[in-house]
Amino acid sequence: NHGDEVTRLPKGWRNIGSTPQCTHAFFGDGRNFGALFHPEMDHTAGGEKLLSHFLFALAGCNPDYTFAPERFISESSRFMKDLVGEEKILAAVSGGVDSTCAWALARLALGKESVEAFFVDNGFMREGEAEKVRKLFNDPFFRIVNAQELFWQAIENVPYTGPGDEPFYFDTIRKVIGETFIEVFSGAVVGKYLHQSLRFLLQGTNNSDIVESETGLKRHHNVGGLPFDVKFHILEILAGLYKFDIRQLAEYLGLPHEVVWAQPFPGPGFSIRMWGKVTREKVGAVAKTNRILEEVIHRHYPNQHLKPSQYYVALMPLFTTGHIGDKKAEGWIWDIRAVSSNRRESYTTVDSFEFPKAMRRELNWRLLSEIAMDDGTRFVRVVYDDTTKPPSTVEPH
Repeated sequence: NHGDEVTRLPKGWRNIGSTPQCTHAFFGDGRNFGALFHPEMDHTAGGEKLLSHFLFALAGCNPDYTFAPERFISESSRFMKDLVGEEKILAAVSGGVDSTCAWALARLALGKESVEAFFVDNGFMREGEAEKVRKLFNDPFFRIVNAQELFWQAIENVPYTGPGDEPFYFDTIRKVIGETFIEVFSGAVVGKYLHQSLRFLLQGTNNSDIVESETGLKRHHNVGGLPFDVKFHILEILAGLYKFDIRQLAEYLGLPHEVVWAQPFPGPGFSIRMWGKVTREKVGAVAKTNRILEEVIHRHYPNQHLKPSQYYVALMPLFTTGHIGDKKAEGWIWDIRAVSSNRRESYTTVDSFEFPKAMRRELNWRLLSEIAMDDGTRFVRVVYDDTTKPPSTVEPH
């Protein structure tokens, strides 16, 4: 696991399991146990059985946990009423299941007229996303704010010194995105719609977002990317739930099917699905490409439950050579990633998802023939990211 190995066990401990690559893969002293592999990963044979044995036979836990949507709605409604009282609140809604579910809960608890919802088009969205959300949420208390230029300018001001700068650069990108979102909600953009200052900002952060921010895996725009001097009280009603629970809750609330089963989309959007400096030209190409991927996946996987949990195309601006017609061509690379996360959709571990050959051919042809950069740069190669998490992450940055 990650190249680590235990070479000598402590006194009183014994070896329980080995692999050809690792002598001490599983070990214990009768009360404490250690594993140098991931039993929680879906592709670990017998992993769930091992965890069940540890929890229920050895640790004496009871498998009595159930997620009851009606109970959660009752408790969260009481919490919000006690906290907010008669005040109005702002809700940041992206159109995904987390933030939409949080918005629906707040409206149920506080009343529709007490929750002012805003979808912020940050310019890093999928092609046609704003229009799709507009049709989906046709509501007098739901507004779309076009803040593309504000976000593009903020990102373009982030210095990039070249290859090797990426870890710091993309952490900064996430932070700048978070700060700009707060600027939009607290500034004149939202102010032109509302004639009063609101103290509470509702977000749809889930437990995975918080865990991965705290462990340093990534700086989530709505958690670790928030500025220190936020002018709002941040209201996180779903922070204790994983995606699996939130989808149950969304179905119980009667949210549209396409919202309930929407794939996760990062707050910084396509700004973290490319390498090198982030530019609006690159984002435009990635947005078109992901619209193509969405079309192909919907056609090949009409059953929502059979398609990958998350998927996208990222841009690799790496020089490569190909042939177009009878001529040599030089261009860039598209990187396709699709993953499945079946164990309660926590996304803390994922397996790669394999597309059938016919579908890969269709994607290859469309991505290479339909998309080019504004300056004429072609794409002449498609690669597929086949890595599990861990050791990789779902997003490229």
